[in-house]
Amino acid sequence: MTVKPDFGDDDWRTHVADPDRSVRKMDSERARREMVRWLRAQAADRDGKCAWYVVAHRGSGMALTESMRAEGLNAWCPMRKVVRKRPRRRTTVEDRVPLFDGYVLVELVSGWDAAFLGVMTFEGVSAILGMDGQPAPLPAVTVERLMEFEGLSAFDQGVLFARGRRVVITSGLFKGIEGKVVRSEDRNGELALELDLFGRLTPCRMGIDSVRLCN
Repeated sequence: MTVKPDFGDDDWRTHVADPDRSVRKMDSERARREMVRWLRAQAADRDGKCAWYVVAHRGSGMALTESMRAEGLNAWCPMRKVVRKRPRRRTTVEDRVPLFDGYVLVELVSGWDAAFLGVMTFEGVSAILGMDGQPAPLPAVTVERLMEFEGLSAFDQGVLFARGRRVVITSGLFKGIEGKVVRSEDRNGELALELDLFGRLTPCRMGIDSVRLCN
């Protein structure tokens, strides 16, 4: 069986009539792939003073992180545990989601434009956050604290609504009323609270989707 070369959207007859055009197109594509490979190698190179940068993206943060790591980059997508209520069921399911939806962190050599361009070659990447048109690194202490807190599960929802935390009701009859968590969420995704009602503490139960932490 004869297999025709892939000429993309162009008609194969055009390439039979003009074979040089086909060669030029393939050479151009080969050069583009080599340039992408070189730029990604520069992004993966950490031979110099490095810093962490915030990369904005579309799509899955974990998929982008894994794609970057496969190319040798030191990428990180901070995660946290959430508890979701199943629709029409009195049960919940635990899930892990990105802490900063739409953003991942990447360690790069500071000020190395080729490294920045290498990051931009990954599918879904839209920008590297910065100021005045230049990527700006995160303070090292900020990244260290983020890693420390993630390691301690401090961002997980169960820790977020830990016993003793002050919360405010966000919906329903008691909207705007503040209270204190007596017991963190159970398997049904509900909190045991004490609300400040009528000058006294009144016990009640609220779903985790109906409260937020007090400022």
